[in-house]
Amino acid sequence: MRYAIIPLLMLLLVNTARADDAPGADVQTAISRGLKFIVADGLAWKKERNCVSCHHAALGAWAMHEAKARGHAVDEAVLTEFTNWIAAGGDGKGRVQKPPPAAPKAMNMYAPFMALGLAADRQPSAEVAKTLAGLRNTSRGDQLDNGSWMAWPTTRPPIFDTSDVAMTALATIAQTPVPGGADDADMKAARMKALKWLDAAPIENDLQATALRVISSRRADPKIALSPKLLERILERQKPDGGWAQAKDMASDAHATGQALWALADSGRSADDPAVKRGHAFLVKTQRPDGSWEMTSRPCPPSNKGAGNLQPIGGAGAAWGVMGLVRSSPVIAKTAAQDTDPLATAPSRFAKLDGHKIHYKSLGEGKTAIVLVHGWSCDLTFWKEQVPALAGKVRIVLIDLPGHGKSDKPKIDYTIDLFARGVEAVLQDAGVEKAILAGHSMGTPVVRQYYRLYPKKTQALIAVDGALKNFVKDPAVIEKIAKMYSEGDFKANMAKFVERMFTKETPIALKDRIRERMQSAEPHVAASAMKNMFDPKIWHEDKIAVPLQVIVARGPFANDEYKAYVQTLNPETDWRLMSDVGHFLMLENPRGFNEHLLAFLRKQGVLRSSD
Repeated sequence: MRYAIIPLLMLLLVNTARADDAPGADVQTAISRGLKFIVADGLAWKKERNCVSCHHAALGAWAMHEAKARGHAVDEAVLTEFTNWIAAGGDGKGRVQKPPPAAPKAMNMYAPFMALGLAADRQPSAEVAKTLAGLRNTSRGDQLDNGSWMAWPTTRPPIFDTSDVAMTALATIAQTPVPGGADDADMKAARMKALKWLDAAPIENDLQATALRVISSRRADPKIALSPKLLERILERQKPDGGWAQAKDMASDAHATGQALWALADSGRSADDPAVKRGHAFLVKTQRPDGSWEMTSRPCPPSNKGAGNLQPIGGAGAAWGVMGLVRSSPVIAKTAAQDTDPLATAPSRFAKLDGHKIHYKSLGEGKTAIVLVHGWSCDLTFWKEQVPALAGKVRIVLIDLPGHGKSDKPKIDYTIDLFARGVEAVLQDAGVEKAILAGHSMGTPVVRQYYRLYPKKTQALIAVDGALKNFVKDPAVIEKIAKMYSEGDFKANMAKFVERMFTKETPIALKDRIRERMQSAEPHVAASAMKNMFDPKIWHEDKIAVPLQVIVARGPFANDEYKAYVQTLNPETDWRLMSDVGHFLMLENPRGFNEHLLAFLRKQGVLRSSD
């Protein structure tokens, strides 16, 4: 029976694209693997070196943004982390050593690379846009009167090329907005000067210089007439194995092949072009299981040897390999779910509490918002069915509580007070001044604790099948419940527990999705949160002086005794009972739930007048 363990449940509180529009399966797999490597390798570099590098931070972010823009799934949380990592570095002035005496006007290479990582963001935050403008301004300060940028005479290609053509093309891309991006007169002037210089420059043997020359010209002006010799030079450099090499005496690799594929795509070659198909086949065949490609470090002065650490060139190679595949393959069409689900496309944002990141999403504008707080071992996606009903009517803020979803999961004590402070950290970061807080299951004591701590910011509360009264007080019972998740088979115990929270009518697919999501929770977080839900310090019978709505499923909370108790807390409680649904009522019957929710919000006067 669903409520065979009623005391425990009280607080538990408990794209695919169309096949004809998608890249080939092998190419798609290579892109996905490459993106996973970029994430893992970039995070490792950040943790070990904490260096905002061109090869991991800039190129990694650029590759992920390009993939996302063309319909590929990316790790949104990590992409946001990389983007913010770059943005925190400022405008690039003073970030690199002074140019050598032999080339006193050599460019600041940090500024254009970091600009490339940020410029690919189609929806930049105000902070990112500000930093991007500063980086572009820094880079323009290095542009020579003839329109070019001067490369450093002694450095290690291909990340930092010794070719003025290659570095001028790269800096030109950095001065070019993505489609729909912000542009200004200074950027346009810099691009026009650079394109004029590039048009007059001889075609070099350097593959990177030729490929970037094509890419920069097409991005700056899609209608620009390219010299046929540029395309000829790229095609003649393709090797028998289908790939391209950085230099004639080197083997094919992902860095050079990715750049050549992008340039061919910008020259009008489709994914069915023989040269493109051979390039795809090379990258698919040579990709390692972890998503990377084998790379060789090129010799440079003064040792005239390759670098001992291959992580930088490995990161750069993976980024260019992915970008080449992405840019030379068809755009993945959005699924119907992506078109109709605003939560899926809303950008991830992060607030900080006690040095740890808290993930959230914000849709809409305004200083007043409805704040959706999930339950125990859940995450913000449990509110996915409410977002379409609320979008455009009121600002929505959805939170992954500390330790949950995409938020940090440190080994700390997960108390209800911590969760409430986490909500406040998010609202401060989001600029919310007044909140109507809805808490499902464990989220109910969380939003009530938030009201206690921040009464002036709380406009109303909504308890969704969660407790406003402590039903479990025996310390021994509490300890036993917590041990179910700190010891033994966590996933098995979670599966047994969750199954009791459904009804016979709950769709199997929904059961599976909820169970799998909750089984993915971190055991140390689940055990700590479970134990702290019963902490007597948070269970008081203090009045709730703001408007209160209670929406319950037929079960332990749906009785006259509990209803009477709630009315002692707030006599004007808006009590709503939903029949034939389990504990996850907002997912099991979203239409009925949303009607109750909208009716309450309408009473609070927060919905747009059109509703």
